[in-house]
Amino acid sequence: MNRADRPGVPPRFQDRPAVLYERSLEEKDPARRGLMLESVLARCFELAHYSVTADAQAGAPRQTDLLARYGPTTLLVECKWRTKAADMEVLDGLWARMGRTQVTVVGVLVSMSGFTSTVREAVAGRRKDAVLLLGRAEVERVVHDPRELRGLLERKLRALLDDAEVHVSPTADGTGGRAVDAERMPDPEEAVLSILADDGTPVPFVSCVGSYTSHVNALELPDPDWSGAGGTTSIALDLLIDAPRSTSVGNVLEEFHKVGWASPRAAWVLQQAERQWQGVGAMTAVEALAGWQGRYEAPGCGRLHHSEVLNLVDSCEGGFYALQAVVSAEPSRALLRCSVNFCLSGVPLDPEPVRHLVERLGTVTPASFRPYSRAVVRTELFEDEPGTLSVVGLVATQPGADGEEPEASVVGLVVENPWGPAAPAQPRGTGPGEWRRSLSRSEHVLVGLGSHHPVGAGPDSYTLRRCEETWTSEVHVVRLVADWP
Repeated sequence: MNRADRPGVPPRFQDRPAVLYERSLEEKDPARRGLMLESVLARCFELAHYSVTADAQAGAPRQTDLLARYGPTTLLVECKWRTKAADMEVLDGLWARMGRTQVTVVGVLVSMSGFTSTVREAVAGRRKDAVLLLGRAEVERVVHDPRELRGLLERKLRALLDDAEVHVSPTADGTGGRAVDAERMPDPEEAVLSILADDGTPVPFVSCVGSYTSHVNALELPDPDWSGAGGTTSIALDLLIDAPRSTSVGNVLEEFHKVGWASPRAAWVLQQAERQWQGVGAMTAVEALAGWQGRYEAPGCGRLHHSEVLNLVDSCEGGFYALQAVVSAEPSRALLRCSVNFCLSGVPLDPEPVRHLVERLGTVTPASFRPYSRAVVRTELFEDEPGTLSVVGLVATQPGADGEEPEASVVGLVVENPWGPAAPAQPRGTGPGEWRRSLSRSEHVLVGLGSHHPVGAGPDSYTLRRCEETWTSEVHVVRLVADWP
């Protein structure tokens, strides 16, 4: 069954613009190909932090392909993928819809076959109803790096309003206009990770003895204080999500995915009264929650409490965030509580991505930035403790997924926890070393590797080198780093 068909998994959670675009190139039906182009561009606008409405009625009675908002700017987007260049009939139709909207908008006309010279001249001569032209080369550019989209459109708008210049990439027959650099950018999506069991078989997660705990093991932990200036300039932002409005963790993470903040390198732990499930990838966490019946019916699940808790950590622009969600263990699978703690390197000059999340998800309490009074990440180096690790699984990239290495690479480990339930009890406290107590209820832990190696060509043993840890308001993020002698 396709991931998108699974109950509880948002259907567009893993849509990647580059993948969608490649599929559209294979489509022979012009009408269907045009609809696929709309999906590609909608995903690009989302990853550029726009709020997107598809099939909008802003220009009623005729339907608009996309309505994209970023702060005070509203874009009316029309997509065309025909065999001939877009002509005045297409442009006049867009202007008519712009005139029927209730707000001031900027038009964006996308044509995969270029534009006639008449269209370009008309756009340059009617700046009060600004329309930006986007050609095929530019589409391919932003498909492979959607982060460029907003800057590209802002440059086009300035050139049109200030100098009456229409910037658009050329097509093969020269119907584009002034050329821009259309070099294909590398796909920014990170390599998808998998957990490999001791026999090399991929598994969605690792199940182990455990209980409720505040911690989550991170494979990566960006340090927002890493500036070389000394001290801390980091800030925190805590969001208590309106759980009834979001209805599920999948819906919450889908909104993070839309702005590019739900990655394959997220690390998570799902907890019940006597069992834990640990994995990597935001999508895998959503699937694990959706597959609750299989988890509960598996041998060794033990006693079940009325709810389960998900702790997840992932990177975002300028830092990282930790998510904690409490989900009903009943068949309703209701989202009972959900909080998100951001740790950023400073107050964002452009807070639009965060504002967009707050607007889409809704928050129970007002959102505000607050400064850290201490260094965010603390590091402890190991000498002899805890010795050689007992490996029960590998965290590896998929072969060729990063575009560089032709074979799968091991980037992390699943190991038996040296401070787990069978180890001596750890003392209470909140000072250095408190992370040992946080880990003490988990039989297994995720460990990052300081040096990567190909699958099947690893060392005979691994040793822990250091621990990096930080507390958000509700989650204790612990990154253990191992290497080989």
